[in-house]
Formats: sequence, structure tokens, C-alpha cells
Amino acid sequence: MEGRSHVANRIVADSGSYTAKVWNGRAWVYLQGMEHGQRIAIPLKGTHLPTGTLRIIL
Repeated sequence: MEGRSHVANRIVADSGSYTAKVWNGRAWVYLQGMEHGQRIAIPLKGTHLPTGTLRIIL
């Protein structure tokens, strides 16, 4: 059984809708933006790159 979240301010990103890179000793996730070719950069703590589906709660 999966957990449930009752928040309205979250983004669920499939593995094909983002890229993850390590830059300057920090991991970054780049999500698709609303316009074609636009990316949203989100810095992460540490250097571990995420895989699979992401849930981002704002």
C-alpha cells in the first residue's frame, strides 16, 4: 500500500521528465518548465543523484 499526501502544492516528475547532474560538488535536478525548452533548476543537498519518480513538495 502506498502512502498518501493531502497537499495541493506538489509536483510528481517521472524519470523521463527531469535530468540530474552533479555540478560544483552539488546535485541538481532540472525539471521541465511550462514553455518548450525551458528548465527549472532545483539544487539538492549532497551529491547523490535521484532516480525514478520524484515527488517535490513546495
